[in-house]
Amino acid sequence: MAELGAGKSVAVAFVGKLKTTAQMTAIIALLLYEPLIPGVSTPLLGTVALWLAAILTLWSMVHYLKKAAPYLRSDR
Repeated sequence: MAELGAGKSVAVAFVGKLKTTAQMTAIIALLLYEPLIPGVSTPLLGTVALWLAAILTLWSMVHYLKKAAPYLRSDR
């Protein structure tokens, strides 16, 4: 969906950047498994970050579908 039929591009939303940050945090935390910060469970941090990334992915999908809706209508 980066380029639509009318030659228009879709700008990257800030939620996408948050999603990527949550994904990278989850991957690193789940791969390390050992706690880096005393008192913080790394597997729990990774799991929470993974769920956050999943929620942000759905939010991002809705955002991009709303942006593309005028171009997806079949009444042309």
